[in-house]
Amino acid sequence: MKRKGIIREFATSYVSQVNVISFIYSDKTIQKMKIVSLFCSIILVAVSCNKLEKKHIAISSEYQNIKVNLENDSIIKFSDIIKSSFFLKLETKNDALIGNIDKLVFDSGKIFIADKDIAEAIFIYSDSGKFLKKIDGKGQAPGEFLEIRDFTLDTVNKYLYVLDLQGRKVNVYNYEGEFLRSNPMPFLFSAFAYINSNIFAMSTATAYNKQNPKINNHYLVTAELSGKIVSAEFPFNNKERDFTYFNAAPLRTFGSKVLFYPRYSNTIYEVGNNSTKLLYSLDFNGKGIPSEERETLNDVNFLKLQDSYSYFSGDYADLDRFAYFIVNTPKGNRKLFFSKKSKKTLITSRYLISDPMHNFITTPIATKGGDTLVTFAKSMEVLNLKALAVGKDTVVANRLANNLSLNSNPILFFYNLKEF
Repeated sequence: MKRKGIIREFATSYVSQVNVISFIYSDKTIQKMKIVSLFCSIILVAVSCNKLEKKHIAISSEYQNIKVNLENDSIIKFSDIIKSSFFLKLETKNDALIGNIDKLVFDSGKIFIADKDIAEAIFIYSDSGKFLKKIDGKGQAPGEFLEIRDFTLDTVNKYLYVLDLQGRKVNVYNYEGEFLRSNPMPFLFSAFAYINSNIFAMSTATAYNKQNPKINNHYLVTAELSGKIVSAEFPFNNKERDFTYFNAAPLRTFGSKVLFYPRYSNTIYEVGNNSTKLLYSLDFNGKGIPSEERETLNDVNFLKLQDSYSYFSGDYADLDRFAYFIVNTPKGNRKLFFSKKSKKTLITSRYLISDPMHNFITTPIATKGGDTLVTFAKSMEVLNLKALAVGKDTVVANRLANNLSLNSNPILFFYNLKEF
């Protein structure tokens, strides 16, 4: 997987019989719709298996239209927005070495971590950081996989679903990491999230699903693993396959919510069994990529547009009382904190560090509880902090670096936000 700046490019091809299938993220958004017209209209989208039923894309009762005023970029004192913070060291063992954290989910006192490309494994830890299990069987035997493309949890029945795109199957495990069964992929998708009642939200990227015209050229599908289609939404045209930039996680789960981000649309949707609702829209007040440019995005003009316009690249966290977004501007990234209660926003590229722990508020990988952001840092970053710490900061830095080596597993950081 390549990286282009802060955006990951995904254009892996697989040969199946005589077809070369390319997976490249794309979307078809509602760029020309104004918020007013959104409130006055409902988009009806075809769904189901034999006869498509109607599914609504409407406005969520929790909808937030967030004004992104980049002129208000200010220095934030972290103690003004952070109520408390703590860290957790993940146990390091010879058979449990995590190279990177691509995805992390908490449930039932356990931490599920995917390292897709280095360890090529899913690790299960207790919520105290004790190593419990590693799922890393490479191969084509039952319970094995050729790659880990994504994973999701059924938190009711306590199932772990692992997407093996190259192997064209979904492996199912219990929370102890024991293999239960495999399901063949009913069609091509590259990311998924369990909703409920055996229904999943699936991001197809721009995969070719010509064998199933009801979902072909649709970016988002909700379906069962049996192949029963509930809905197909966000259609795209073939030309959009020329655009190969995307966010690595178009589907994210926060608590009971499954959220979907159509790339570079400045919008986030909540996906349910029977409805998809607009949850967030970011208003750049004329500083964002114009809608007419979005309709013809390709790799060449997107690189040029980044030099002149701001945009939302899809890294965010949804909490009970807050939301947190990474915004891209021609002058670099900005962090945007939003209070759902006060409707206030705080935008910054610079921090007034009042505690060494605050150095690690970066792109969120998860949330925990109601209002706690979760990030991570590799052991080298923590050891570097210790080397640079002076004065009273050395106390916290030494505590962070205690018993760490360059081979230690990543450290998790937890930040509980407070009202502003």
